[in-house]
Amino acid sequence: EAEDKKIAENQVGLTIVEDMPDGDRLVHVWSFRDLIAREREFITGIKEGATDFHKKIVDIIKREGARHPGRLADDLTVERPKLDEEIKFLVEPKRSSRLTWPGLRYDEASQRYDFHMDWIQELLRYQLPKDKDDWKEDSFLFCGCLHFGYTTTDYEFIVRKFPEYILKYDIENLEIVGDVIAGLHHSFMHKGEVLHMNNTEQEGFGGEGIATVVYKVFTSRFDALLNTEGEKKPDDKEILSLVKKALVRVHIKKGNHDRWQEYDGNTALEKFKDTLTSLLQKHIRMYLTSKGLRIEDGLAEIVEEKLVLLPEHRPVYALPSGINVGLTHPHMARADTTSLRAEKALKHFQRLGCQVVGIANFHVATFIHKWWPETGQCVAAQTGTEVILTDFEYNKLKDLDFGPLYLRVRSCRGRIFKTTIAAFNQPILKEPIPKWTD
Repeated sequence: EAEDKKIAENQVGLTIVEDMPDGDRLVHVWSFRDLIAREREFITGIKEGATDFHKKIVDIIKREGARHPGRLADDLTVERPKLDEEIKFLVEPKRSSRLTWPGLRYDEASQRYDFHMDWIQELLRYQLPKDKDDWKEDSFLFCGCLHFGYTTTDYEFIVRKFPEYILKYDIENLEIVGDVIAGLHHSFMHKGEVLHMNNTEQEGFGGEGIATVVYKVFTSRFDALLNTEGEKKPDDKEILSLVKKALVRVHIKKGNHDRWQEYDGNTALEKFKDTLTSLLQKHIRMYLTSKGLRIEDGLAEIVEEKLVLLPEHRPVYALPSGINVGLTHPHMARADTTSLRAEKALKHFQRLGCQVVGIANFHVATFIHKWWPETGQCVAAQTGTEVILTDFEYNKLKDLDFGPLYLRVRSCRGRIFKTTIAAFNQPILKEPIPKWTD
């Protein structure tokens, strides 16, 4: 009983590690805490011959837990002698052998009625929600610290592998959790850590890179959707519907590297968002034209809807499934305890009703799960970086974790029951790119 702290384990469930033939490793986590937290609801039977009055007694004990007879009488608005007489019918000296009814017992020490708890421990059967229409799936690819402009960012991995993973695992949401660019602080240009680009050029370069990812996914999905239409040529409305289905959603959170330029009066990621938006609109139109399809209006609105720069004061959004997502890029250093920052972020965003939290900045990757009565099972995805090394970390003997993180969430009525997680951490780049590279 979660509210009464009768169990110590926060996570109760099942974890399956699945090694795929292609080298990917998927970790499937089933959470049973929601079932345990309301386990009395799975007591569906009652003693044969019970009246409506008896059913009301059982419903109260299922809902409220162990109950004093006086409280039960008050709950049922009856005199105490009537309650004492009627409840005897439900009391059994030992647990029932039935799978739906445990029987009641009276505890002399606490002077309360309750179910036989050994029956709940050993015979109670739990069931996941059965209504198929209420089950939803949401999928994410989390990336952060892409640092467009660094000589050590794996640009080939981003434009080649990101689309492959998004298509392979049918991912709906691309989460960019800060530090799109490298920036220019700490004498990066003088030390040769960045390509010869200022902040504006780095943002434009980042926009081109992410636009390439989104466009590759779009063309593949649009072709597949168009094939399902057969020989019939879709009209404008149908084309817009196909475009909307084929475009991945992109959520963007500013990072500290992005915001360094704000000290000089520049708006962070303005050029990045403009480049990303304009390139997608241009090339989607060109692609549709190559297919013999044209749309007059509506494309700009769809692209704007799909590319979301989350506000700094509340970087949170809601999915149609009822799952709330938060993105954060804390302006702080990593900790030796790998999960420490993720735990703090998950607790912070749980107060905002978020069940999924994406975190970046520390160049350290981890997943953590935690269950709360208010929001149920929650998961934090702390993603690493898309650079293979940095001068700062290399000279402080700090390792970094490379690559994006995959998360798929299966939920029912806004409560998570299953997560599937994976890390894609094999870079293509082996050594820094020469700083003068165009």
